[in-house]
Amino acid sequence: KQWYQRRVRGTQKVSFFKELPSILPRLPMVVRKKRICAQLFESCKEIELIPFILPSVFHIGADLESRDFQEHISPGLKPILPLTDPPHIPLIIIQNLQLIISKSHIEDSKSLILPVLFRSLETPMIELQETVLKLVPEIVDLMDYGTLRHQLLPKVKSCCLETRLLKIRVASLICVAKVIDSTLLDRSLAIDI
Repeated sequence: KQWYQRRVRGTQKVSFFKELPSILPRLPMVVRKKRICAQLFESCKEIELIPFILPSVFHIGADLESRDFQEHISPGLKPILPLTDPPHIPLIIIQNLQLIISKSHIEDSKSLILPVLFRSLETPMIELQETVLKLVPEIVDLMDYGTLRHQLLPKVKSCCLETRLLKIRVASLICVAKVIDSTLLDRSLAIDI
């Protein structure tokens, strides 16, 4: 009986969190920023709910100034960023990467986002790999030469070589081409890797 009650409560929470983004715009910003954000991150203690909570967090974060984002959203995101299970957590984070980067300090962006990006390239989740490969050229400015050469390009290469899916191979090659075009890397480096 207790198992059933916990499952019902869990289902009710999931339904609530799925509906919350449609309700948030009707609430005052002060309430969203100070009360709801804190409660959302408190609810993240139940890891299985995080994929349902993050859309509301990012919905609130999109309306915040950078300073408020750094004060109310970034601290709560830091313990969530390293999580890889459930696999939709990194996918939601990657889908909202531009928002996180635009609202964070550049150093925070590098230290928090790049590890998520690199882990996502190593995941077996095809949708996540494809999303990251499309996103990398847009955020290549966050990476220095060493990071590009020793971390990013080898991971993109292994992503390309370890899959049988044509769309991931093509996305990997397009990613490398765009990275080379938008940086100071020369084509011979890409051939070496």
